[in-house]
Amino acid sequence: MNDSLKRYLNAALSVLLLLPVSIALENSDGLEVVDSIGEGLKEWISAFMLSMLLSIIPVIANSVLKKNIGYLMILTITNYILSALILFVLFILPIL
Repeated sequence: MNDSLKRYLNAALSVLLLLPVSIALENSDGLEVVDSIGEGLKEWISAFMLSMLLSIIPVIANSVLKKNIGYLMILTITNYILSALILFVLFILPIL
């Protein structure tokens, strides 16, 4: 498997991971329950848009520091961090 295919596969997996995490976050507050495909897609798209906005910050920092890291790699890392943060808030923080 070549390097670019691994990067695209990793990016796709990180975007797919946002789906169950964003639905779990919406269902955890008790106000509204995601019970249709449209509502699930709305939550997924909003989480992905937030991740895209958050990944602009490292891109700007990379351009200032003259580093050569691609936007796809930064977006993938941001997706994983956002998913981990949501899972931490949902499942680990209530235990503490």
